Amino acid sequence: MQPFEGVAKALAIDWAMEFEGRQVQRWSQALGRSLVIRRDREVLEYQQGIRPEGVAHDPQLLVIGLDGGRVQTREPADPADSEQKEAAQAPPPQPPAWLPAAEAEKAEKAEEQEASRWKENK
Repeated sequence: MQPFEGVAKALAIDWAMEFEGRQVQRWSQALGRSLVIRRDREVLEYQQGIRPEGVAHDPQLLVIGLDGGRVQTREPADPADSEQKEAAQAPPPQPPAWLPAAEAEKAEKAEEQEASRWKENK
């Protein structure tokens, strides 16, 4: 069986339409040629200093994702470590002025719990 024959059979199952492998091959090659032409044109334009345009309108939504990785920390070997000294001398972070006091306390407790949860002792 030729590779395109298998694709034609899969399309026949998914789309409930019969296709010949040769027909699928022609479509694939035509699409591939158009993509190669487009890519080559974009590369040439980029090399000539013509950069792609950004979106016409700024998006109204910003999505930030986290990878779920862990933060590994280590306790300093010497308590007189300069980083620990600086941290001890620095004032504690203050909640934003717009956050009510009760909510600020909840946020601080949640941060403390989160920090203790991810700290690994080695």
